[in-house]
Amino acid sequence: MKLLLFSAFLLLASMNKSCNSNVEQGLAGQVFWLEGDMMPSINDAPDVNRKKLKGEPVEREVHIYKLTTMDEATSEGPFFKNIRTKLIETVQSNEEGQFIVSLPAGRYSVFVKEESGLFANLFDGEGYINPVEVKEGEITPIKIEVNYKAAY
Repeated sequence: MKLLLFSAFLLLASMNKSCNSNVEQGLAGQVFWLEGDMMPSINDAPDVNRKKLKGEPVEREVHIYKLTTMDEATSEGPFFKNIRTKLIETVQSNEEGQFIVSLPAGRYSVFVKEESGLFANLFDGEGYINPVEVKEGEITPIKIEVNYKAAY
């Protein structure tokens, strides 16, 4: 019995925001790693092409900032440093690349932490970096492709 209680305690203690299913409003997503030649090949089986183009789920630290423009951060290629907007939340994706985080309604910029800095590869027509919107009472889905080592 003590072993069972101890195991349950360890399981609960190991859970983090990436596994929190009690979130009713915020952001839920998955992070994928893409690398190498991403061009489909007629020599590859169809399932190989699909898997290659989808990427591999990865564990990463996801940083959520107040909506950020290119003028509010220093860019070095696909990496950003010195972001001058407020960091709202940080969450870790699990081994399947999945994460979920509770956030107030609003607009945010989402980055993935890599060795060279914070990665983002999507922008809108107004100069915002990887913008997402969380609406009242909703969970906004997001797919993040970390593809700075991929060739298309």
